Amino acid sequence: MTGDGLTYGKTTYDQGVFVGFNLITVEITVAKNAKPGVRSLFVEKGNDRSYLNGFVEITSGTNDYDFDGVDDAWQREHFPVFASAASRAEADPDGDGYTNSEEHAAGNNPNDESSFPQLEINSITVNENGTTIQWDSLPGKRYQVWSKKDVAKATWKKVGEPQTAHRAFTFFTDPGEREEIQFYRVQALP
Repeated sequence: MTGDGLTYGKTTYDQGVFVGFNLITVEITVAKNAKPGVRSLFVEKGNDRSYLNGFVEITSGTNDYDFDGVDDAWQREHFPVFASAASRAEADPDGDGYTNSEEHAAGNNPNDESSFPQLEINSITVNENGTTIQWDSLPGKRYQVWSKKDVAKATWKKVGEPQTAHRAFTFFTDPGEREEIQFYRVQALP
């Protein structure tokens, strides 16, 4: 089968299953990120290739008929012209630093700069190395950790340099705090 995102498994060949016909069976796994579309079928033996009558259509896991990676119903909800440049997956029409793809994944409004993926600190642990904070993150996005000792009176202070996320969660260790009570927050940077 033509195209990307395919993994071939066991192939079986049964000769004479039907009068004058042979049966070839191939297990194929389609990756979630395989490009949707119509695929041609062919059989190869050595340097010989024969294309078969018919095709297989790989469809998207979401309602995404323009194949931009964002659900079309969500685009229609937020954009008068859902196929406009502002509605594309990589666009950021509200200028908040999050693409439509990221806003869609978080369930946010892509046209409201105050509507962006909310951050939640998942865990804080203290040991001899300092205080380690872990939060959900978007790969490629930058985050700043802030802290203060008194939640009501003190001002927030930056802790270290901005952190660039490399996976769906990020760890940061504040080496300066091991024993005192400390409050933390994480800010997503544009």
